[in-house]
Order: sequence, then C-alpha cells, then structure tokens
Amino acid sequence: MAYDVLIKNGRIIDGSGMPAFHGDVAVKDGKIVEMGKLSGAAGQTVDVEGRVVSPALSTIIAITMRRSPGTRSAPSPATTARPAS
Repeated sequence: MAYDVLIKNGRIIDGSGMPAFHGDVAVKDGKIVEMGKLSGAAGQTVDVEGRVVSPALSTIIAITMRRSPGTRSAPSPATTARPAS
C-alpha cells in the first residue's frame, strides 16, 4: 500500500493505555491506516526520531477545533498543530 504520509521512528503513545513503543504511523486519505514498524512507498516521509507521536491526541485536537454554530471561540496556538513544511 502506498501511503500519503509515513511518520517514521517516533515514540508512539496511542491512547490505549499500553506502554509507548518505538515505530511508525502511516496516513492515507487523511486517516491513520497502520502503526508499527512499517515500510513502503509514501508521498511524504517524516523522520521524527526522538519525538513523541500521539495519534489519539491529534484526534482530540481535531475534534476540539470544530466550532459549533454560534460559538465565538477560535482555535488558539495552544490547541492548533500543523505539520512542519
């Protein structure tokens, strides 16, 4: 399978309650499709050696950023994450 993004060599905390593990996260069509020791083609590969990758936290941030109609709050830098260019 060709991935859109392959995040390599991170310390993965998946939110399951299990201990963190060293591995990779693959994204296809905006969704996480695999985690573990992965290989394969990707449109973009990001080496995050020495950093934490937390797919569960990314999901929480994305849900929090969705504004309900009529609310005045906007995402702040503390709740907004963007991938490095």
